[in-house]
Amino acid sequence: MSGYDNVRGQVTCTSDGSIVQGAVASLLWDIADTDFESHDRIERTPGEVAEGIRTCEVQVSRSLVPYTGMDHFILSMENRSPYQVRLRAANTGRDTVLTFFNTRSRDKWATSPTGTQILRNSDDFRRLWLHTLYSKRPEVGLSPTLSTISHVEIEPEPDPDAPGEGCTGCEVMQ
Repeated sequence: MSGYDNVRGQVTCTSDGSIVQGAVASLLWDIADTDFESHDRIERTPGEVAEGIRTCEVQVSRSLVPYTGMDHFILSMENRSPYQVRLRAANTGRDTVLTFFNTRSRDKWATSPTGTQILRNSDDFRRLWLHTLYSKRPEVGLSPTLSTISHVEIEPEPDPDAPGEGCTGCEVMQ
């Protein structure tokens, strides 16, 4: 929450839900719940989600590693890169390429997932994680509109909410 002062006087601001415990828990719940909302048309069993997590491994550089973040989980679940996505921007209506999971440097981006891909190439899952993890970004908003689904080879955009980049006194979870 941008600019929120809690009782300890700390200020936390981020639009990257992939590093916020509540947003991550919400995504996992939305995958397994039976409620259907406009952004949530996914229903998998908790066992399927657990199996996806348990078997998730991704290629990073030349090593196969178990998942260490939501980007690895999403890559493994849907079998396509989550780092750069072409969206129709909610605030402008124009197609744009957005970069996600900015806490991981580009040279650490994962490729080639293995494991149980319970949501392979699912546009509904892509909409769900964009909504749940990144709806605070004005370009994404509450109803992300997918323009096209493709990995785009461009340099990542700097995260405007990263400490030292326009956010004074921010504390970002590691």
